[in-house]
Amino acid sequence: MANENVLQQIPLVFGVSDMRGPTELIDEKA
Repeated sequence: MANENVLQQIPLVFGVSDMRGPTELIDEKA
């Protein structure tokens, strides 16, 4: 169960970030 939770969190964080694009990521950090 723990492994499934981690696997689901990875795409939520990285996947969404990839879909947004690096430019939007920089905007959020700035």
